[in-house]
Amino acid sequence: MPLIMWILVGAFLGTIIFSWGMGGFKSKGQLDGVVGKIGDREILYDKYNRLVQDRVAQERQKNPDTEINDAQIRQIRKQAWYDLVREQVMAIYREKFGIVTSDEEVAFAVRNNPPSWIQENENFQKDGVFDRSRYEEFLRDPSSAKILVSIEEDYRSSMGNQKVIDR
Repeated sequence: MPLIMWILVGAFLGTIIFSWGMGGFKSKGQLDGVVGKIGDREILYDKYNRLVQDRVAQERQKNPDTEINDAQIRQIRKQAWYDLVREQVMAIYREKFGIVTSDEEVAFAVRNNPPSWIQENENFQKDGVFDRSRYEEFLRDPSSAKILVSIEEDYRSSMGNQKVIDR
């Protein structure tokens, strides 16, 4: 009887240490760092947190003199979550419908329809109006490749999403 009692005490202490304390006995169903799952696609905490932090920084940059309150942060978090879920749902439907946005479509859109944040940027304006020649120069400049890749990714995603909506 004392042997059984010591075995049970040891098992109990092992459970406390490994399962409760260290998270040692995880089942296969648990998701590490995953805050959401849509179908077989995971939304990772790191991506969500990075998006929230970027949006908070953008908000601070827009209004440097005002402090961001809790309600604004809740709204930013809510919108970031909505955007990530929408992104995943649209990706699922793009795959389901076999929708592909070609490189030619993306290149045409980038060349002929620059994003609003570029059109409003003072580096691309002359006398307060968007200057296409400055934009064309930007497109030819090899040092702007990183920004162009980001623009192309945004266009590819939004054009694919529009195709899903149209379908």
